[in-house]
This record gives sequence, C-alpha cells and structure tokens, in this order.
Amino acid sequence: TINVTGGDLAVNQSGTTPTFTNTGTINIDPMRVFTLGSSSPAVAGTLNVNSTTFFGTGIINANVANAGTINPGLSPGMITINGNYTQAASGVLNMEINGATPGSGFDQLDVNGQVTLAGTLNVANTFTPAVGQTFRIIDNDLSDSVSGTFTGLPEGSTITSGGATFRIRYAAGDGNDVVLQEGSTCETIVTNTNDSGTGSLRAAINCANSDA
Repeated sequence: TINVTGGDLAVNQSGTTPTFTNTGTINIDPMRVFTLGSSSPAVAGTLNVNSTTFFGTGIINANVANAGTINPGLSPGMITINGNYTQAASGVLNMEINGATPGSGFDQLDVNGQVTLAGTLNVANTFTPAVGQTFRIIDNDLSDSVSGTFTGLPEGSTITSGGATFRIRYAAGDGNDVVLQEGSTCETIVTNTNDSGTGSLRAAINCANSDA
C-alpha cells in the first residue's frame, strides 16, 4: 500500500520508458502529486495499475495504464492525469454520481493526454438528474478523439443506476469528452456517415429508434 498524504511522491528511474507497477493499493490525497519519470532524458513514465485499486483526488504526472481498478476520490472526487489514460480489457473504472459538480458532486478523470478505453465502467448514482443533464466523467483536454469504448457500452447505450438512466457519449462536452447524459431522451451529433462508431450516422439512427 502506498499513501500519498502529507506530501508529494516522485519516482525517478533511468531509461527512456520508466514504469512503476504496484500490486497493492495506491491512495492520493487531495492536492497531492504522484510523479513518475526519468530526469535523463526527461520523459514521463507509465503507472501500471495491475490487480490494484487506485483511489484518490490528486495529480498524476505520468501515463496511466489501467488493468486493475481506479476509483476517483474517497467519495466523489477528481484525478488529474498529466499523461495518457489507457484502460485495458481487464480494467475497471468506478464512478460515483452524487451531485452536479465535477470533483465534489460526481467523479471525474481530467486527462491531459490521449484517452484509450476498453474494460468495465461501473456507475453508482444517488442523484436525481434533470432531463438531459450531463456529467463529464472523462474530461479529455486535448483535441484528439477518444479511442475505443467501454465493454458493452457503445455510443448512445444506456446505464441504469440509483433509479436513473444515463446514455454514454464519447464525443460530447467540447467534442471529445466521455459524458453520461440523463437518458429519458436520446440526442447524438453526426460527424461521419460510417455504419458504426462514435458520431456515426448509424449511432444517430439507433439513438432515434430508441426514443421511438
């Protein structure tokens, strides 16, 4: 178990691809920073979450490869990743929705890098959202699109938790964020004429049919 509580933790390794793998639990307290990298040359490393639970509300200066479980916050909270976020098929992302504000009302990953998704998304909701209300669970701060989807959750599919139904969007927010939208109505933006995938004409047709 690693607890980053009273200060920040920096792990510096030599080489061009530094990695850090933990098989226990990592907890980062609010405003604390976990940095993984190499000072010679100066590169960001990769934090491997393997068979591990990672939770907290701090800042990670590293790429994150999630093949375990990530729980932002100890209750709703926000984890900022200054690097790429990659979730493997075995990875689990647990998100809470208890209100309307990111970081305090609902969980959020703030990713300053590329986002690649697979694996499981679990949503625990105790909030009653307004019709069409949105919750940006992954704030993808770069201009690149989200790659992949959570397993069994293609664009526009629904998740039910705590008496509410949410539709998942992978090209929402400012166009490349992962958003849960209160799902009593279905809306999607067409960005291509493909027969499948985020922003496709097929996704819009499926969305319309679900409201019919």
